[in-house]
Amino acid sequence: MLVNGIAYGGELEEIAETLASLRRLAKAYISVPTRPPAEPWAGPPSPGTVEKAYRVFASRLGASRVEVLARPEHGSFTVLGDAVEEGLLEEVETWARNTTAGDALQPEDSPPGGLAL
Repeated sequence: MLVNGIAYGGELEEIAETLASLRRLAKAYISVPTRPPAEPWAGPPSPGTVEKAYRVFASRLGASRVEVLARPEHGSFTVLGDAVEEGLLEEVETWARNTTAGDALQPEDSPPGGLAL
């Protein structure tokens, strides 16, 4: 995740080199804060920083293996009841959207790629 106020220097190149060395890496995601951060200083970086990170990663991995995640999550978050409960539900929904959620819910004896609940 890229945030503002950080001088990345040559770190983006080092990260790209490390990612390129991972044999099974399908895609590298460059993310930015899309919700209000826990730390006030950790806001989104400049568009130039995101563009530079994309160019550096794409030059080492290929553009098809790099994606920028910079849009807010779909829908809006509105608290209608207990804020803690609704916040936890939002986190569960976010987790469930991840592709690894199916893997976590899949019994050990299931065939690969098949979700058996």
